[in-house]
Amino acid sequence: PDSVASRGLGDVYKRQGKMSRILIQRIKRTLFVLGIALLFGTVIISIAVVGGLIQFPENLIAGESTVHSIARFAIIGCLLAALGSME
Repeated sequence: PDSVASRGLGDVYKRQGKMSRILIQRIKRTLFVLGIALLFGTVIISIAVVGGLIQFPENLIAGESTVHSIARFAIIGCLLAALGSME
């Protein structure tokens, strides 16, 4: 007989659960960081557009004004940050 003790399925399931929690935490952290980065980027672009430093492409999304396009980026940033911060 084999002298090495076999691990029970309970140990395997516990490890899978722990790995799943770690993966979920990493995904949430990534979403949060992406959301905050998008928000900061939106603020910087807004300041640059208002200050006349850059020309934002009109109709970036068909039929939308510059303000609506920038607002859409800010909303997406908020949603990503919110998803990433959920418990």
